[in-house]
Amino acid sequence: MFDRWYPIDELPEIDAIYKHIATPGDLLPSSGIMLISGDVITDMFHRRFAISDIIDDGSGDLWIGTWGFGSGQAGSSARLMEPLPYGLIQNRVNALCRDDNLLWISGALGNSYRSGVTAFNVEQNEFFYIESGVRREFPATDVNCLEADAGRVYIGTSDGLYVADKANREVVDRYGRNQGLADFDILSLKEVGDSLFVGTIRGLNLIDFTNDSISYLYANQFSNHLIYDLEVVENFLWIASGIGAYRLSLETGVLQKFNDPHGVLFSRVYDIEHYENQVWFASDAGVLSLNLKTGATEPFQDILRRVDSRALAVNDKILAVASDQGMTIIFLDRPGAFSRDFTTDDGLASNYVNALLLDGDYIWIGTDQGLTRFLWNNPERID
Repeated sequence: MFDRWYPIDELPEIDAIYKHIATPGDLLPSSGIMLISGDVITDMFHRRFAISDIIDDGSGDLWIGTWGFGSGQAGSSARLMEPLPYGLIQNRVNALCRDDNLLWISGALGNSYRSGVTAFNVEQNEFFYIESGVRREFPATDVNCLEADAGRVYIGTSDGLYVADKANREVVDRYGRNQGLADFDILSLKEVGDSLFVGTIRGLNLIDFTNDSISYLYANQFSNHLIYDLEVVENFLWIASGIGAYRLSLETGVLQKFNDPHGVLFSRVYDIEHYENQVWFASDAGVLSLNLKTGATEPFQDILRRVDSRALAVNDKILAVASDQGMTIIFLDRPGAFSRDFTTDDGLASNYVNALLLDGDYIWIGTDQGLTRFLWNNPERID
């Protein structure tokens, strides 16, 4: 509550008027759900969820917890149970995408009861979902990447590319190998105008929505190679692949490989991030920065020890990197590239970090156990 933690010897006594109660006999289900067996609800897809707890807050309102379906509320006048969507629809977070005031969140299936894409309205503190595994149009599958424009959300999965309409929150289209993609397994997405670049485990595609066409780009270079990440910087598309980093001119179509003098990008490049005049790369050998104005490069080869995640987030003051310690922050505005590890002891949901996204003074940290919003610019923190 006060943004501070203090050690205590025993739990304080709290004078509260609420009480835990059994499921009342006059509890009524709202539209889309049914109440069966007294303490079990079923939804329109015939899935069953147990009611785990009910609290009467003293005013007559009931607050209801379920096992797998989220929370609910029932008013004092009419015992009508209304769902209260809150939190992630699934625990594991592999993909983050900020779209105006919405943060889109998803990841691998894991062991969650429900799956799909979570949309979090950061300004209004509200959640809604595009659920998978309940309709034929969007089966349950691992989500690897997300991209959004004014009207659509692009969902890159291990089973193809799904396109969801923001207005009705439903999947309206799907692209796979049958439609011309190099592979069903999508690793990266980047929207440019009316087109969408799609990185797969077997190469790079371009979907032109204006002409409703799909192109296989630079098959001689990227055929059967993983495209881990895509980043647009001015008039260039930077490509992180299993065979290094490349730059594609969006004006001329010329493709160039970036050969850094330090040999950091000699093999797999997993992530590319851009801030002002700097482009940052994460690879097997570490992190490399490139100054677009001067061409100067700087390697950071001793901060990465993870073999399966290379998430980056950067601005002019910090470089955040997923590491085997959770998340490592290098404070770029301090002499000597001072760094510090942040773990579950500092509030991370898990030390297994899959995705990072800077958002002003905060950084969103996606892990296998949920999402953390971390105040990296806290002036009271002692490093």
